[in-house]
Amino acid sequence: SCSKAINFNFGYARANGGKCYLRYDDTNPEKEEEKFFTAIREMVEWLGYKPWKVTHASDNFDKLYEYAVRLIMRGHAYVCHMRSEDIKGFNPPDSPWRDRPMEESLQLFEVSDFCK
Repeated sequence: SCSKAINFNFGYARANGGKCYLRYDDTNPEKEEEKFFTAIREMVEWLGYKPWKVTHASDNFDKLYEYAVRLIMRGHAYVCHMRSEDIKGFNPPDSPWRDRPMEESLQLFEVSDFCK
């Protein structure tokens, strides 16, 4: 449950003299509503915790995009078109796009939906 995760994360930070962020996953802005963010913050505070800092996943999109491009350029990442149901389980098959040329992966990455 949500309260269990909040207690675990914030409680662990408190018990160990650490700081705990409250990071909202706003990777799908059309689907997210402010009332959900407010409800989560209220639950955290109701449980007796105060976030050290509140962030959003989208705060790091530009940096994550830059990291992805670097990984592709170094040959450590590629664009794969396998469906999620094809890679589930303990021993998924290798991607047939694993050896795709770096230039092709970069071009596909630039035009993909998850980069917009």
